Amino acid sequence: MPMQEVTWSGILDIRSVGGLRAELDHILVQGMDVLIDFSAVERVDTAVSQLLFSFKQTINMQSHQLIIRSVPEHVREGWMLLGLVHLIESEPPSSFVELDKVI
Repeated sequence: MPMQEVTWSGILDIRSVGGLRAELDHILVQGMDVLIDFSAVERVDTAVSQLLFSFKQTINMQSHQLIIRSVPEHVREGWMLLGLVHLIESEPPSSFVELDKVI
């Protein structure tokens, strides 16, 4: 299945949710899997985290895949603090993170 790669950077917070969602929706309409490169992300707040997990549900229902690559350790730690660590599955030996379904 074709995959669209995007790179997110900087501080991802509630002010950026609308634009990020529009970007993801545009890719989904094209019928593609999504790979998000997080290598340049400085911080992710709970609004963007919720967007990602909600989008994962949507994309799974359409038989597509969301993969997040190069997640900084501090972002992983933040997701752990939010109790979302069980939703993150690493794919060794790469630095990909695949978000599982939201319970």
